[in-house]
Amino acid sequence: MTTALGLLFRLPTRLPSGTIAGMSVQTSLAEGFGRFIPSSMRYGQFRYYWLALLTGVTGHQMLFQFTLGWLMFQLTGDEGYLGYLGLAI
Repeated sequence: MTTALGLLFRLPTRLPSGTIAGMSVQTSLAEGFGRFIPSSMRYGQFRYYWLALLTGVTGHQMLFQFTLGWLMFQLTGDEGYLGYLGLAI
């Protein structure tokens, strides 16, 4: 059973053949993507781990910012200090 996330992380091994301005084009995706992404991203399980780690850290930071903002407002009652907190974070 294939999921949308599985399709996102499953790369084809070769680009389709074709011509661009009279030149033959058939390039391995591993060679083409190797210039732009680290070699560790070629492993599907590592890409899943990296995506989960990125999502977890982002969620934690959002919770941290919300909690500090809420605490700052509870302590001071002034919206201006929320702006200062936003600049500091």
